[in-house]
Amino acid sequence: MRTTERRAFAADFLETLYWRNREPLHLIIDEADEFAPQRARAGIERLLGATEDIVRRGRVKGLGVTLCTQRAAALHKTVLSQVDSLIALGVTAPQDVNTISDWVAQHAEEGQAREVRQSLPALPVGQAWVWSPEWLGVTQRISVRRRRTFDSSATPKAGARRHAAITWAPVDVEGLRRQLDSAGDQDERATAANQNDALVEIERLRGQLAAEQTRVAQVQRVEVPVLSAQDLQALTEAVAHLRSVGEQISAAASTVERALSTTQPAVTRASDTSPAQQPTEPESPEPVPAPPAGEGASDGRLGLAQRQILTVLAQHGQRTTNQVALLTGRSHKGGGYRNALSTLRSSGLIEGRGDIRITDAGRAALGSWEPLPPPGPGLIDWWAQQLDKAPRLILQHLASTPHRDVPIAEIAEATEYSSAGGGFRNAISRLRSLDLATGRGELRINPDLLAAGDSDRRRQR
Repeated sequence: MRTTERRAFAADFLETLYWRNREPLHLIIDEADEFAPQRARAGIERLLGATEDIVRRGRVKGLGVTLCTQRAAALHKTVLSQVDSLIALGVTAPQDVNTISDWVAQHAEEGQAREVRQSLPALPVGQAWVWSPEWLGVTQRISVRRRRTFDSSATPKAGARRHAAITWAPVDVEGLRRQLDSAGDQDERATAANQNDALVEIERLRGQLAAEQTRVAQVQRVEVPVLSAQDLQALTEAVAHLRSVGEQISAAASTVERALSTTQPAVTRASDTSPAQQPTEPESPEPVPAPPAGEGASDGRLGLAQRQILTVLAQHGQRTTNQVALLTGRSHKGGGYRNALSTLRSSGLIEGRGDIRITDAGRAALGSWEPLPPPGPGLIDWWAQQLDKAPRLILQHLASTPHRDVPIAEIAEATEYSSAGGGFRNAISRLRSLDLATGRGELRINPDLLAAGDSDRRRQR
């Protein structure tokens, strides 16, 4: 049977089983990654959908499922997320070890998860880890005995004679035929009985509906108060007054903005400020303890948003307002963020508009702050801690191959994301926005993140 024929048969079988089964049934799917692969190829969509229905919704139809696979990483994550018990034998591929370790980390203590991760590649034949925290209440390492019956799936060994089962059990074909015929007759009788019961129930419901329709509904009159003409006039005048006040505030804000733009000192743009390390600037004054945080900077106190902005600029040097918003975890369009920028700018603690940087007065107001680690593994780890899972995995993969441009498809496979997925694309965009990576079809890590030797080798390429 060809591959397409096998898939069509399996899809037909699973769909029929899902819709017809109503009795408790345990379904075992071997080579489960062929039924529900993580990367769905053309022509397998129907089989994947049927498998997901069985695994995700089969419980209400009496179906329990055991999924067997040698490649945990190749199993579709939607299916894998439904697993509540796990039996894992030895695996060596890093992707499979990571998949099993991630599952265990959600159900076991940290020490157990670490022990499992370290032991999986070296588990001897017949040894396995079993986790069933909810169903069986078991979390332990077990030994699996060898089968005593004929092993039809044993791997052939060089020089050994392969034994094959040559005896067929007798089959009572006529008996099977009688059983099938009897089952068909029972189904027909059951269907007829169900139809009769349904007709009786329909007639009963029709009678109830007719009785309800003959009843005269008692209508209760409810008076709802409405606004008088005087009320409407008062509301109209209040709205007009508020609109006038809003226009006056907007005009005042525009006047202040124009005044600031004319008095703003010229700012010299930095020529090639690294996104990842402290910029080279004149010696700043010694940090002093920061005054207590308050609502604004005009009275010598810093609010939370203002302190975050100053800390980012002290660590990273000149940055765009969008980059500062990303690094502080705020929206660049948010009112709180824009108000904090305006207050810092009017207080002389930052300079610039599109690109902003901290002033000496800003450093003095900020006081002590944590500098970034030097370029190398420490700086990369620092950035990894600031990022969500997807951009963190991409950055770590780029750091593991610092001397070449990495294709997008390779990154997606290494991080186990779909290259066309929105989460993966957003993660790449975030790394570009933070100047941690550059490129389109291929990505490369910013050499300023690397240690001196690695960065020099990168520039020589």
